[in-house]
This record gives sequence, C-alpha cells and structure tokens, in this order.
Amino acid sequence: MEELLNNADFAMCQTKDEGRNNFSYYHEAMKDQSMEQFKLSNQLQEALEAEQLEVYYQLQMDVLSGEPHGVEALIRWNHPEKGTLSPALFLPLAEENGYLHEFDEWVLRKACIQVKNWQTEGFSDLSVSVNVSPPFFESDRFETIVSSALQESGLSPECLCIEITENNAIANLKESIRRIKRLKDKGVKVSLDDFGKGYSSLTQLKQFPVDIVKIDHSFVSQSNGHDENAAIVKMVIDIAKMMRLRVTCEGIETLEHYDLVKKQGCDFAQGYYFNRPVNSDDCRKLLAYMNNNKQF
Repeated sequence: MEELLNNADFAMCQTKDEGRNNFSYYHEAMKDQSMEQFKLSNQLQEALEAEQLEVYYQLQMDVLSGEPHGVEALIRWNHPEKGTLSPALFLPLAEENGYLHEFDEWVLRKACIQVKNWQTEGFSDLSVSVNVSPPFFESDRFETIVSSALQESGLSPECLCIEITENNAIANLKESIRRIKRLKDKGVKVSLDDFGKGYSSLTQLKQFPVDIVKIDHSFVSQSNGHDENAAIVKMVIDIAKMMRLRVTCEGIETLEHYDLVKKQGCDFAQGYYFNRPVNSDDCRKLLAYMNNNKQF
C-alpha cells in the first residue's frame, strides 16, 4: 500500500510539472528521474563552493559589418560525474532551492571580468549580455550588485547589456520600469529577451524603456525565408526601428537565416551558424580568428 501511494505521488508530481489539468501513469523512469533531481538539488551548493560552474560564451554578430559585436554569457555546470550540464537541467532546481539569485550574480561578475580582460587584449569594442532571472531582477540588491560588478571589473556600463524577459517585468510593472530606467541612467543597456515567445505585445514593447529587442529564436530557425515567421521578423524589426530600438535575431543556424535577417535590417545576429556556446578559452580563439579575418 505504501509503495502504491508513493508511486502515485511520483505520477502526480510529473503531471504538475507538465502544467496540471492532466494525468500521468506511473512508470519506473519517474522514480529514477526524481532521484536524479534530488541528488542534483543536494549538490547545488557544492557546485558554487567547489567552483564547478563555468561561463560559456556565444557570439553576437554585427550584421552590417559581419564582425563580433559582443557575447552572451551562459552558465554551465562541470559536474564531476555527469560532465558538462546544460542550464536547462539545473537552473529550475536552483530556482526551487533558492540558489538562482546566487547563480545569476556569479555569472554577472565573472562575465564582466572576462570581457574587460578581452578588451585589454585588443577586443576594445566588445560588449557582454547577461540574462537575469526574476528573483535576481526583483532583489533589493540587484542594482547595487550590477554597480559592484562593473566597478570591480572596470568594465564600462555601456559595454554591459542586461537581458530580461517580459516575465521579469510584468509582475510589478511600475517598479520594473523604474528599475530599467535607473539601469539606463547608469549607462547600462537593457534588452527584452525572447520577444514573441510568450504573451509579448506591442503595448508592452512600448511600455518597457529598453534599448534592444531580441526576437525569439523560433521565428528565424523555423523560417524558410518566405513564410509567416519571416513576415513576423520583418514586422518586429520595422516597428523596433520606428521606436528607435535595435534588434537582435537569435536562431541563426544557416546562411539562409543570416541572409534573411540581413535583408530585413536586423542589427545583431546570434546562433549556431556562427558558434555554439563555448568556454572562455575557445571563445578567445574564435574572437582572434575573426579579428584577423575581419569578417565572418
């Protein structure tokens, strides 16, 4: 009886994870998956203390010049047993266990230091984009931490872009707008990430005083260049230009995707066509190669 109830509980948790209003049949893999998540949850603090976390970087290309404009900082976990783990596997657990704030702050500080080092090595115009989660963005210490990271690293505020999703901002719209304005007053750029993925609307785009709109990767990666996705990309770019905003297109996986966003007037492009996220050493080599060849 006890085992039956436990198994039913595993199935119930699976259903909740899938969005509720549903049902799931229990199978052994659920227990294995839950045990794995339980183990990872218990190892999160160790990951921070034992320096198992690492920042990976993905290039953001200037479409007009064909040269690197900046990099996006992305976290990875070098697990001692499982190898390199994607953030999709552990960030939800970090959020559940209250570590997400610490992870975000760690990435911000590391990325600012790294990009400043690259600037002193000759990549003087390079910028860095850092995603921030709602718990971090809403923290009372958020702006203080951003200022501290810039001061400690010596990175100019104009070279830092904070990426937020609309989910970061809509919970407390007025305070979020004030917070974004204060960041901009410091010189920090702000980007609205994953635009079009959820409940994005032109009204929200007008409300948020951001500098950059980042179109969700699905619109470009799933486009053949002549379909509805391509039309949406063109529309968002045109409206952003009217609002004097710059546009980053994600999901650039082929030359055709690159040609599409270039034709539509996109400012920055990011995706596997240029590079997959790589560690700092490999990113440094890639930057040097592109600097020597001037164009991608």
